[in-house]
Amino acid sequence: MAMRVGIPLFEDEVSPRFCFAPRMLVVTLDDAGAVAARETVDLGPAWLPGRVALLAEQKIGLLLCGGFNADFLPQAERLGVRVVCGLSGPAEQCLERLLAGELPATADPCRGRRAGGRRCKRNDR
Repeated sequence: MAMRVGIPLFEDEVSPRFCFAPRMLVVTLDDAGAVAARETVDLGPAWLPGRVALLAEQKIGLLLCGGFNADFLPQAERLGVRVVCGLSGPAEQCLERLLAGELPATADPCRGRRAGGRRCKRNDR
């Protein structure tokens, strides 16, 4: 089944926080798991609920990010978006790791703690 993957960007890196990313790399994977299309989407100045709604509008099924506001995680899940947090580094390397099956099926979902034990900020908007 084809899937759309979103990677919030800060320059060419995975953004440390979804809520502050100015752009998002959107990659469509075909049924075989290969890249079928890619585009960069402007996230604009939208407040976090608007950004979560944008994920649904873009039909994102998987969001790979550094951090995601835990208060909005249930909304993303209801919209069919699986969020994997705790990622960093160049966005292209993150995508390559996904395609190679090297990302854990369930990385830290940012339910209060980020990878490395750091607290997630719960008040960012």
